[in-house]
Amino acid sequence: MRHLLASSLLAASVLLTVSVLVAAPSSQGQAPQSTALASEMDAIKSELKGLAMTLRAAPLDAAKALAHVHELEAHLLAAKRLDPPKLSELPEAERAAHLTEYRRDMVAALDLMLKLELDVLSGDAKSAFEKVSGPLFQHREASHGKYQKK
Repeated sequence: MRHLLASSLLAASVLLTVSVLVAAPSSQGQAPQSTALASEMDAIKSELKGLAMTLRAAPLDAAKALAHVHELEAHLLAAKRLDPPKLSELPEAERAAHLTEYRRDMVAALDLMLKLELDVLSGDAKSAFEKVSGPLFQHREASHGKYQKK
């Protein structure tokens, strides 16, 4: 059963990735990446608040929680493809390493979201909420210091 669930989650993640890539706008007429990233981060912040409120409500509304989780995953995938604002301030020789670190941090956030999704699917609102208020919050705070312009 766990194998089937893990396979289903992997398939859903791949489909979500493909749908985000296919739906991504072309660079022509697009807002600057810093504006696009700020928009994605604002959406992530909003969805995290909604998810936290949903997880704290009893009984758990799994469908509503999963809707927030799916939105969060989509925004994280979109944000992962964009450049962090601080990148433009760095010397050219440091940019590739900084971008790689940013993408790894975004993958780590997605990994946390997938684990949180498993909690929701299992009906474990307490564990899911602990991930939102603990590791995800800490990850967000640490990342802001590393990637935002000073």
